[in-house]
Amino acid sequence: MPATSPSRAATWGYVIVNLLLFAALAFGVFRLATTAVAAAGGPRRSIDVEAFLPRESVALPHDAHLIGDPRIRVHVAHPSKAEVVLEAGLELVPLVLIVVGLWLLRGVARSVRRGDPFTSDNVRRLRGIGVLLVGGAVLLAFVESTLRQALYDRLPENPFGNLVTEGFAVHGNAFVAGLGVFILAEVFAHGVRLREDVEATI
Repeated sequence: MPATSPSRAATWGYVIVNLLLFAALAFGVFRLATTAVAAAGGPRRSIDVEAFLPRESVALPHDAHLIGDPRIRVHVAHPSKAEVVLEAGLELVPLVLIVVGLWLLRGVARSVRRGDPFTSDNVRRLRGIGVLLVGGAVLLAFVESTLRQALYDRLPENPFGNLVTEGFAVHGNAFVAGLGVFILAEVFAHGVRLREDVEATI
């Protein structure tokens, strides 16, 4: 039976998820609007592009060496329309996955607040979040690497030689988190089966 009065933790959890979802949607709408204005010929703000500085171009003290190419941000004061769109895409693509994940999490938080979390809907929501974390991480890495390379190819000439952009890189933390969510989904599925067995015996 659903709880008659939600706990404070469940209520705050639901409120926080809703606030995060609203903030993500608001930021996404804002970035879409500013990018559309810039692409249509309106005012364009400056952008910063992440890149890596070649190690051989950095002067170091004697007996010191870099263990990797240092990460830098290249400031583009007057970007082209294409550069503005590509830079916005690097922010909006992961935001889409975040919004979808928060929407699914909102459904779980709402059911917890109502005191009825062990439902088949929540099992599907949790599995969806797991798919987003695992499959979405791979898709995001591919899309981001493509957008970064396209943006990097449009960078102006710089005094440091050829800059290096980050290639295809999948965040391992997403796989670990996705595995944890899949396990949690199976826990909920087991709870749903137990609930159905109990209800069948009454």
